[in-house]
Amino acid sequence: RSSDLLQRRTAPLPLSQPPQSRRMAMLCPAAVMERYEGARTVRVADIVGSENRVDDFDSEFYPLEEHLETRWVSVAMAMGSQVNLPPVELIEVEGEYYVRDGHHRVSVARQLGHEVIEARVTEIKTKIPPSEIGLTAAAFRA
Repeated sequence: RSSDLLQRRTAPLPLSQPPQSRRMAMLCPAAVMERYEGARTVRVADIVGSENRVDDFDSEFYPLEEHLETRWVSVAMAMGSQVNLPPVELIEVEGEYYVRDGHHRVSVARQLGHEVIEARVTEIKTKIPPSEIGLTAAAFRA
């Protein structure tokens, strides 16, 4: 049932930097670089967080608000009917992926048990050690 989606309350991992890394990036703009990597197939299990919608979805990408349910159901029906949906947009950092656009598609893909999803990927490389900007898997999953 779609109403069961609203029972979960743990937010997904945000793609964010603590204040010290923001200061470092402002002082040295080359410390963080984005590069579009193109389209590829990504394992759904490797998608660990969100760039900007941590208040709308939980850590398993279940919608947290009722107003998101209608869109979720329409995406689920489209995926279930084999409708060709556009790729999601992901950010890759150190082999982990964060959703930039396509949260509903990621959520539905997880629920339907899809192993992979088509994505347009932008890679972020940083000269700042990942542990100092909160981007290591251990920091997010602790």
